[in-house]
Amino acid sequence: MDKRPLRVAVFGNSVTTGTSCDHGDRHFKGSSLLERLSNISDSSMRMKVDNFAIGATYIGQKVPEILRIMKENKTDLVIVDYTMTAADWVGNRQSLQLLLSTAESFRDGPAILFFETINSFYLKQLWDGKTEAERDPCSVVDLARTNTFWEALMAHKVPFLSYLDIACAMLDHKNTFSKTSSNHLTYWWSVEEPHHPACGVHSIIAHTILQYLNSLQVEVCLSGEGYSKTATAHIEATTLQLSDEQSCALFPKTILTAYGSTLNPSKKVFPFPARVGNNSAWAFGEDVARKPGWIANLNGTASWLDQDIIFDVQLGFGMVRIDYLSTYRNVGSATCWLQGQESVSGVRMNGLWTKHVSLASSAWVRSNSSTKGLHHLQCRADGNKFKILGVVSC
Repeated sequence: MDKRPLRVAVFGNSVTTGTSCDHGDRHFKGSSLLERLSNISDSSMRMKVDNFAIGATYIGQKVPEILRIMKENKTDLVIVDYTMTAADWVGNRQSLQLLLSTAESFRDGPAILFFETINSFYLKQLWDGKTEAERDPCSVVDLARTNTFWEALMAHKVPFLSYLDIACAMLDHKNTFSKTSSNHLTYWWSVEEPHHPACGVHSIIAHTILQYLNSLQVEVCLSGEGYSKTATAHIEATTLQLSDEQSCALFPKTILTAYGSTLNPSKKVFPFPARVGNNSAWAFGEDVARKPGWIANLNGTASWLDQDIIFDVQLGFGMVRIDYLSTYRNVGSATCWLQGQESVSGVRMNGLWTKHVSLASSAWVRSNSSTKGLHHLQCRADGNKFKILGVVSC
């Protein structure tokens, strides 16, 4: 480490991409600032930070990519923050368990650090608050510990840092924060949408991570056994047997999203291919800016429209995950199955939920056949609007 910088990979959603803070050549988002701060004169911990964040994604969608980066052994530290898009608490916790248990099987994998901001569901509640107290998460008991990833992280002994713990401990946080933010929240500056923090928040995130890593470095260097004890424990780690679900996350056969395939990122093809009929209700596009996908009945339905869409997928373990939009109004449902296995592999996805946020959810289709190779995933909308964000198979 004396001769090269610490290699850091950052994963997250639009909070981590720096939306509302990255302006042209002026990079003030947390990951860019973290790298610059670590490379100032006389720094004891230089870093090279790569940002893999994509807006509107949640942790379940990115588990295969995170594990792939970790297994390639070209990264020393992985930093993760999907708190904002963790509205589907059960599904996201299951994805986190899968990520952590699989990462533990790596004999020589990188370290993991989670950063906790705030869940969009609670951000909406704060945004709707009528009084200053109702808009202040620092006055709400256990908000920073509610419906996030902290229980699973503690169970796996994965360190995490909480933005709210830092912000609420700042001097005069109420007056300072609320008067400089368009949303008048007492901890979360923003100049556009409330879920996209401004540069002040990114600065706090970068400084917090840097100081935490520096404190670990000092602790190791000053301890009696120092780095040698840590290195010995690392070498003695044993390799665990992977379950089918863990192997699926680690070795996906097909990844189809609007952002392309992470398995073939340089391939010059349509990033999210599908087969539709001439009079199809499905079209690829955006109903919200910068959030593309395959959308059924975007402009209403008609009896003559074909409600079916087909995705070609490669199967190894016989599992397919469909990522779709969950929202609180003007949405219907869709049913997906593997062709030739309609009676046993079908899953119905309801895009409507009661949470007043629009985020991705996922559903699984499992094959009852041992036949590997090319299969066809067929989905049928119910005549209402429905949006598919991605398909992953293994």
